[in-house]
Amino acid sequence: MAISIRRKQVARSSLFSGVSTASANGTADSGFAGLDAMVCQLIVTVVTGTTPSMVVKVQDSTDNTNWNDLATFTAATAATAEVKRVSGPFAEFVRSISTITGTTPSFTYTLTSDVEGGRVSKP
Repeated sequence: MAISIRRKQVARSSLFSGVSTASANGTADSGFAGLDAMVCQLIVTVVTGTTPSMVVKVQDSTDNTNWNDLATFTAATAATAEVKRVSGPFAEFVRSISTITGTTPSFTYTLTSDVEGGRVSKP
């Protein structure tokens, strides 16, 4: 008896990479509809300012207008890393948003998502 194992397609997408000093909505990325799961990784490497705090969320949307929270990371107040696994299926569009508070806050960070299953159109 033969056993067949089908590996799921996996692709990485960068949801944000750089420096942020104010709250912002990220640019929506498409091609997530029908995917089975997403593993999001937040890596904060540099934090400056007085009492800086940043909360990052990953959201999805069917129409690129109305957004649903998929994952919320713990508030970053210093260099940190965190991983969140989210089960699908997902809507077509995914983006990140950040809420930043403090006096002259600055965060250098990267947020990536590894997606698996379904059709994967990410580079």
